[in-house]
Amino acid sequence: MKILGRAEKEVLCFQHLQYHHNLSSRAAKKIVLALLSYTPTITHLFHNNDLVTQSKCAVRKVKSKCPLLARHMYGLSAQHQVPNIPCDRADQHIFLFHHLTYFHKLNAKAATKIIRALILNKDPSEILFHYNDIIVVSNHQIQRTKKFTDNQQRLDHFNYSNQFENFSSKVN
Repeated sequence: MKILGRAEKEVLCFQHLQYHHNLSSRAAKKIVLALLSYTPTITHLFHNNDLVTQSKCAVRKVKSKCPLLARHMYGLSAQHQVPNIPCDRADQHIFLFHHLTYFHKLNAKAATKIIRALILNKDPSEILFHYNDIIVVSNHQIQRTKKFTDNQQRLDHFNYSNQFENFSSKVN
């Protein structure tokens, strides 16, 4: 078993704060330095207007409670046809991107918009979606995507077969 040195522990702590807690590099560095200097436990490292979290993060890895507690959140309306609102899983910490795309059938762009709003602590009454935005993946879109994929696979197979036929006719 390898024993980690102090510098390696600092780096691991720094990376942990950035990856698992989505902290900016400046905020993570402040915390690591406070830990190293044995700063008293009741110390204010940050002010209210400090940007502590990263504005960009891997939205697919964010775990949180579902924010869709009511139809009007983030400008959502009945016209958007988002299923399962209010969400019955709003009390569980879940991988939010997966939940929003599968349980609520949101497209990836809409799910990302909601997750970014959560990360930036935007007010849920702020309008992210307008009444005519298409944010739900319909069954028609899913079938069309599947049909395209099937046709593409047939075409690829055809081209692959033709390459051998063309090659064998050139050799003879």
